[in-house]
Amino acid sequence: MAVRYTKIYGDQIDISVVGLGLSKNVVDDFTHKLDIQVDDSTVEVTSANDLQVKDNGITEAKLNMYNSPSIGQVIKYTVNGMEWSSDTGLTSSSFVFHEIPTGNINSINVTYTLANTPIAGTVQVFLNGLLQAPGVGLDYTISGSTITFVKAPRTNSDLYVHYIK
Repeated sequence: MAVRYTKIYGDQIDISVVGLGLSKNVVDDFTHKLDIQVDDSTVEVTSANDLQVKDNGITEAKLNMYNSPSIGQVIKYTVNGMEWSSDTGLTSSSFVFHEIPTGNINSINVTYTLANTPIAGTVQVFLNGLLQAPGVGLDYTISGSTITFVKAPRTNSDLYVHYIK
């Protein structure tokens, strides 16, 4: 079967060309929307470079992306819906590098405590420069701010932890 391409210019969007799920919505001389209807959801791409995602026929947009966001912006959920934001909730002080947890490194002790409780999944533990594997039956487990090794680090070992608090 041959692939068919159709070019659409200006106001040439027509049901015969694009099918029932796609339509052009002219709001005014400066605002034109391309509506895509799929299973009770609507996606609108407007001439103002907005992308709006709607659900269940609700006319209020759930997600607006105005133009291209600035580098470093993220989509953030607010009481007004989804929007672009420079505020990720993280600052440089959220990141902890090379922390030496408290606890004796003496070939006997297996329990060490961090200064802060890390965000789950962000911890990296290095013993003598080697990244340790987290999890039951592996190198260590973590609960709150407490790291518990399966085997006690040898006396004079180097223990460093990176994490996000």
